[in-house]
Amino acid sequence: MIVIEALFKNIFIVLLFSNLCASSNDYFVLNNYTPYDESKNSIGFHLVQDNNNSKYFFNYQSWFTDNFYFDGYISQLNDGTNIIYGSNIGYKISYDFENFKEIVYSLGYFSKRFSSENVKISSLSIIQSFRFNKISSFIHINYLFNNDTQYRSLKLNFLKSLKRDVIINFGLDYNDFTKKNNHIIGIIYKL
Repeated sequence: MIVIEALFKNIFIVLLFSNLCASSNDYFVLNNYTPYDESKNSIGFHLVQDNNNSKYFFNYQSWFTDNFYFDGYISQLNDGTNIIYGSNIGYKISYDFENFKEIVYSLGYFSKRFSSENVKISSLSIIQSFRFNKISSFIHINYLFNNDTQYRSLKLNFLKSLKRDVIINFGLDYNDFTKKNNHIIGIIYKL
């Protein structure tokens, strides 16, 4: 617990380190999870940064019930012809521990359209949420499947409400296929 407290006190150093260590990763699935208590419907803009380029994602999330959600996202790559898109559906199970309030199971799909590569990824994600110092925090364990290839990613994500209708989202995603990190930052607007 002392390590987690130290990381939260030095979050900007952690983000700077993650930005310096970030690198390119086309095998990245954006799971735009915003809790039901934070926003029932939202739109947002996410930046996934690496050493060579940045990917911009526009996303939407909607809760159908208090435990079932859908999110989708789209991005155009720099060359103007490749389009990345994806979606996730998730089911939340709530429980009442001191800091741990829910676990989410999510199924997703990701594809690169108009690309010579055959990148179509299915994903299974387990998202554990916890709350610390008024910051919603999440650990995502993602299992990704692309044709015959299987790999995993681990994502640490934080949400903080800035104003009544605006949430900032930042985190780090590590992929065991590429052995690389992605730095993620986003702004979410509550509808």
